[in-house]
Amino acid sequence: MKKIILSTAILFYSLFSFSQLEGDKVFIRANIGVGLGFNSILVDAAGQNNWNNSLATFTISPGTHLSPELAVGVNVYDNLNAEVGFAYLLQFVYSNVNGYVTSASFSRMSTCVAAKYAIELKEDKFALTPGIGVLVLPASKMKFQEGDFSQEINYGSGVGFMASFEAQIRLGKKVMINPGIRYRVESYTAKSTSFETVSDLNPGLQLVRANGIQIIFGVIVPIVRHNRFGRY
Repeated sequence: MKKIILSTAILFYSLFSFSQLEGDKVFIRANIGVGLGFNSILVDAAGQNNWNNSLATFTISPGTHLSPELAVGVNVYDNLNAEVGFAYLLQFVYSNVNGYVTSASFSRMSTCVAAKYAIELKEDKFALTPGIGVLVLPASKMKFQEGDFSQEINYGSGVGFMASFEAQIRLGKKVMINPGIRYRVESYTAKSTSFETVSDLNPGLQLVRANGIQIIFGVIVPIVRHNRFGRY
């Protein structure tokens, strides 16, 4: 986690330094993601499972999630912007573990390096910004709870992909609001599993796939101003 935070800080500083050298504009964006949840499937690739000697599949249904995010970015060319964001996602879901329906909480952090292009539709007032990004996922964990049964799964680091479609709506000269929608795909492995009340299970290596849509709403605040809208 310390390495992830340090790497993110270095990227933030690099973007800011680049913008100062080139005379372009740097901005800070704060977002909150809510809503549509994520679908996740965990598969026991090693087949070491004592439930009927079959592969263990954990299906995590979409659920309520909250995802605050802070990003810094810079205009690099025309209306093309690059940014680095750091987000925390906390999700509450109902899951189905080999026929057992349980409640679960899933928390994970991510760093996203993204490129976005601003398409100005109304001069200095409104723009659309499609974008793509790469996700870096540090270690995280999921907790299951159903009566006396409890389980915690720790995940290793992973990677992901993000596609977004957002809007920029100017409110005055200094601030813009930033509503939008995103689709995320994540891939990583479970590095260890601990069972508090069930001791005869040995899931082995698990491959994890997660995908989902989230609705975001944020505010963009410029640090270095630029006369042209779309460059923040």
